[in-house]
Amino acid sequence: MSGSIPSRPALVLKLAWLRYGPGNAAAVRAAHQQPVSTTRNADELEWLSAVAGAIRLAARWVPGSRCLDRSLALHHFAHARGVLAALRLGVRRLPDGQVTAHAWITLAGEPIGEDPAALSTLLPLDPGIDRGTLPFD
Repeated sequence: MSGSIPSRPALVLKLAWLRYGPGNAAAVRAAHQQPVSTTRNADELEWLSAVAGAIRLAARWVPGSRCLDRSLALHHFAHARGVLAALRLGVRRLPDGQVTAHAWITLAGEPIGEDPAALSTLLPLDPGIDRGTLPFD
């Protein structure tokens, strides 16, 4: 699945729309309703990693760009190409008691451009997760 990475203007426009547009709630709902892959594909993983890197660079041109904006952009470009990536959301409680959230993309359960050890500290907020069995403290 080698292929071109979306252009920087396309990436910046998508990030800006997600950051400053009408809101991310509809995009998150739509992302969670789309099919996801359960099969690992090395070419798709490589392409997704390259696009994730390009999105991180493009995000420098969009003040206030957050992990949710970047993840939704990657999800958009992946599904537009037929790569069935999944949007993941999670929260963690910091030592001072504050709660922080994070968004990321996976393909067949493998996080794209993320440290799996850091993600393991998050309480997943994905649809279908039984939160009653997961510790939050």
